[in-house]
Amino acid sequence: MKVVNTDDNLYYICLPDVSEKVRKAGHNILKAFNVREVFFHIELFERRRDRKIVALEVNMRPPGAWMTDAINYTYDTNVYRKWADMIVRNQVEAQTPGKYFTGYASRKDHKTYTYSHQDILDKYGDSILYFNRIEPVFSRAMGNSAYQFRAGSHEAVKEIINYIQHTA
Repeated sequence: MKVVNTDDNLYYICLPDVSEKVRKAGHNILKAFNVREVFFHIELFERRRDRKIVALEVNMRPPGAWMTDAINYTYDTNVYRKWADMIVRNQVEAQTPGKYFTGYASRKDHKTYTYSHQDILDKYGDSILYFNRIEPVFSRAMGNSAYQFRAGSHEAVKEIINYIQHTA
């Protein structure tokens, strides 16, 4: 909401490990809604005042934007194939361990950035997975253009985000 209200940049990071309290909250939500055989995603946040995990949304559909790609890149997997195998073949693969931190960093056309698109590719080209313009209807929240990238550490992904979004 802050990104939309302030017309600012967005970033997010897909983590290779899910904390036990987030995993437990997710399992409890799935049990409460009796979720079975549907592609879903749950949006949770941790309250600052008491560190409690709170559900923001429970959606019976894949996550939006480039999040399924982020999951695939983080875990070197294909979540759509896993879901199809579960539905069609009744096969559930063991969870693939996460290998990377995958980031998304947007840019807004009204901002002046320190580094050009070419600068970003020159410095982080080996980490950049995807770049594209965002459809205008989504740009207030998702940015006018965005990069998706991955690295072996949280610090490395944050460095890429900061470089992409650094303003002049």
